[in-house]
Amino acid sequence: GDTYADAGETIELLPSIRNLGREALGELTITFIADDPAINIITGEVTIEGLDGQNESFSRNPMVIEINPACGDLHDVNFVLSMDNGEETWTQEASFTTHAPVIGQQFLTILDENGNNNGRLDPGEETEILMSISNIGSGCAYDVEAEIFSGSPYIEVLESVSSTDIIESNEIGEFDPAFSIRVSEDCPNPERAVLYVRYTGNLYQSHSDIINLNIGGELYAFER
Repeated sequence: GDTYADAGETIELLPSIRNLGREALGELTITFIADDPAINIITGEVTIEGLDGQNESFSRNPMVIEINPACGDLHDVNFVLSMDNGEETWTQEASFTTHAPVIGQQFLTILDENGNNNGRLDPGEETEILMSISNIGSGCAYDVEAEIFSGSPYIEVLESVSSTDIIESNEIGEFDPAFSIRVSEDCPNPERAVLYVRYTGNLYQSHSDIINLNIGGELYAFER
């Protein structure tokens, strides 16, 4: 109901026709014509009853168009309206723009209060990871769920699923609850590991990403 063609939505288009001539037109059949994988035409033909000269009228029933969740952000859907009264045919070119969320930057916070509380991952620690992501697209992301998978033999995922209700366009969404992982005591120090994360959600195309983790390392204190 926001007048935008958002990814995954089903929209309704209500054509209006103005008769610029002086003579009346009989019943008009209007056909929506497009060849674009970003949309699926559910109802592509409507009618308008006879139209007097110099008057305007709307179809009583809408055209129904389904927007592909993978439509892409700011994609222009070009279409043609073909109007036929049984004797003549008129065409009108038009377009609308699709809006979709786009996952941007990840933001991670390491909570190792159960370990040595130094804000980093260390061998033998059980740690929570708070994650948030930015939405750099023009559409909202709803009910986004993130699931993480270990890409390292030294990382065990304890709490793998987290979610956020909505991430507005150009905003940052925080996931809750925190993810939880355990670093093996046998993990080399220092070590680099990865987590794989998969995002899914309502009106949102699935997306995968990688989280790079630094484990251990030396801390140095410098005197001035």
